[in-house]
Amino acid sequence: MLDELKAHLANDVIWKVFSATFPPHILKTVMQKVLKPDCIKIQLTSNHLNTMYVTHQVQGSIEDPRNYECFLQHPFDFDTQVVQHYHSGMSEKYLK
Repeated sequence: MLDELKAHLANDVIWKVFSATFPPHILKTVMQKVLKPDCIKIQLTSNHLNTMYVTHQVQGSIEDPRNYECFLQHPFDFDTQVVQHYHSGMSEKYLK
């Protein structure tokens, strides 16, 4: 209902949008519905070196290790395995 809200406000109202999770189709809609055509898009990454994010549909229980086999090397070699648990709140020491 943003169109209705914008219709009640003055044209000089500044609209800003912040998100770390917009998929491309949602970003496109937000830019069309909320922001003006001459808006400036600033995109920054919070990615860390050697970090790749993956979306994976879990089958059955999240505790079932078979759900994560697709992320492991075959044959498994612990010294070269790179899959690790990650979230941005981890300590600097752990992330390094």
